[in-house]
Amino acid sequence: MDKMAYLQQIASENKQHQKPSGSHFDILQYLTLKNIVITVIALFFLIGASLLFNTKKTIDTRDRDLLIRSYFMSKYLKDETIATYGDLLKSSDLRAYTASLKTVLSELMLTESKSLNEEFGIEDVSDLEEDTIAQDEKSKIKTLNSNLETAHLSAHLDRVFVREFTLQLTYLINYQTEAHERTKKPNAKAATETEIKSLTNLKNNYATFNTKAV
Repeated sequence: MDKMAYLQQIASENKQHQKPSGSHFDILQYLTLKNIVITVIALFFLIGASLLFNTKKTIDTRDRDLLIRSYFMSKYLKDETIATYGDLLKSSDLRAYTASLKTVLSELMLTESKSLNEEFGIEDVSDLEEDTIAQDEKSKIKTLNSNLETAHLSAHLDRVFVREFTLQLTYLINYQTEAHERTKKPNAKAATETEIKSLTNLKNNYATFNTKAV
């Protein structure tokens, strides 16, 4: 083999070992209008799915939050309102209704505390007293008690008590009804069904009470 042939052979072998320039990844060839549109649509779907998932998580906790709200509303009505004004009522019928309500509220607190513990993993619901839901209910009770105190000082406690407790029981029944409709927990569903009936009977007693008799 002469010198020229040898050099040509080496050049040929070098070309065979070199990667073709087309084998390198070129992102620009994928940046077509079609691919960009597909990517944007996919991102919108991912964002939408994420928002839907987060919304679903929020909805799934509403039954728990409604039970917590019912618990603290019952607690403050019983321990702060009825304890203060129940014995000051002139009507024996109103005092009897209110004593019955106190018992129902105690039962509600027990059943919901048990349900929140066993079905929602809240070891002791009373530990949540500083949380937003409890503080919101406490603020409402302060307003209620202020109205009742004014009524007591003006000798209209029975009349205002009937009006306010009809309203308060309506709120509590609404909490229980929504919790009952939302929850998938069997104990919570059974408990709220029973509590709705008891609270509705008591609300009707207040609503039909003849305030003109006091």
